[in-house]
Amino acid sequence: MFAPTEATSLALGQTVKLVVQTREQTKGIRLPASSVVKNSANESVVWLHDSALVFRAVPVTPIPVDGKTVLVTQLKPGSRVVTQGATLINQIR
Repeated sequence: MFAPTEATSLALGQTVKLVVQTREQTKGIRLPASSVVKNSANESVVWLHDSALVFRAVPVTPIPVDGKTVLVTQLKPGSRVVTQGATLINQIR
């Protein structure tokens, strides 16, 4: 059951987003939320740095961890993910 505290002021009909901690464990890679961008097909993708000047978009399903990070399960450990400037790469492609 959700009960707002005194410091929280909500308007009637206002949409709220709740993040709930559960005992379920999910394995994946934790990334900054800014790493996930939308491509032209409106899919969530991250950019992988394959080699010099070669970047590849990989579709992902981000799971919010908190306001700044997300968890993605579609990547292999050791993947080189673009964490800064992903929106700039996305504009070029």
